[in-house]
Amino acid sequence: MVTRFDCGTLWRLAFMRIVYAVLESRIRRRLDGLLFISTFSDIRSRRVISVSAFGSLDDLYQMGSVTDHIKGAHLVSRLRFPTSGGIFPYAGDWRHILFDLPAQSPSPLSGYADP
Repeated sequence: MVTRFDCGTLWRLAFMRIVYAVLESRIRRRLDGLLFISTFSDIRSRRVISVSAFGSLDDLYQMGSVTDHIKGAHLVSRLRFPTSGGIFPYAGDWRHILFDLPAQSPSPLSGYADP
């Protein structure tokens, strides 16, 4: 999952980073299927980008039941941060995708979703 927050000013960008750091730690404690979150700031464009990986699609859907995530989404909406997000699923072995070779391998995240 990739999420983009357009902050507009440096103050709003700093505010978003602080809020995101607090929420990230709370969400991480409540969502076992979250493998990692990496967040970075593009200072020139006043933008925060968050990249998250989940063990399975079901784990991603669990974000909708994490109270802190819901509160954070409402806060971003109330403060009118333009936001966009996208889900990028596994499309296949990189050698097949880039070079059309017959190579096949399991998803690099396989095994994380197993109970």
